[in-house]
Amino acid sequence: MSRKGSVVLVGLLIGVGIAGLGFEVKAQSSVSPGPSGWTNNAGVVWNWATQHMIRSFYVGGGTGSVSGVDQENYAYQGSNVTLSAIANAHHHFKFWTGIPSAYTNNPNPTFPVDAAYTNATAHFGIDQVTITQSSPYSAVTWSTTNVDYGSTDSLTIGTATNQVQIGPASRVKRVGATLTGNQGTVNP
Repeated sequence: MSRKGSVVLVGLLIGVGIAGLGFEVKAQSSVSPGPSGWTNNAGVVWNWATQHMIRSFYVGGGTGSVSGVDQENYAYQGSNVTLSAIANAHHHFKFWTGIPSAYTNNPNPTFPVDAAYTNATAHFGIDQVTITQSSPYSAVTWSTTNVDYGSTDSLTIGTATNQVQIGPASRVKRVGATLTGNQGTVNP
């Protein structure tokens, strides 16, 4: 048997499904040593290490990254990986799914790899703005409404009375409104 045939035999043995068991494979040859360094009764010991794929997704308004993985998104078992969740403008990180539960509320968790995490998903939500309708002439807050940032939905302002008596012969009448802390159009 030639040296080349022995190397192919080793490759075939490993390809049959016995890879990763930490065994020793011996390739035997009756040909004198050549430039490759093989000698009669040479041994090949393959060293194996488990790797797991780590892949992340981002939904609801954000991006992110995975560090601690190779170019194919694999990390060695027992090594640490870090996931990063970066919210878009006017969004916020909510939680992760598809990772160990102890880390789901951390936007940038670092954890040891003990399995494949191919569906690690960062969830984001849009920021909300609270609109409170009130008047300096009324002790009652007319309404409080939460709306998504950047919402173009209409909001009716002033569900209470349009005028308030401030004395026996005086009153204040609503003639418009001022919107503070945001941008928008207010119609009286």
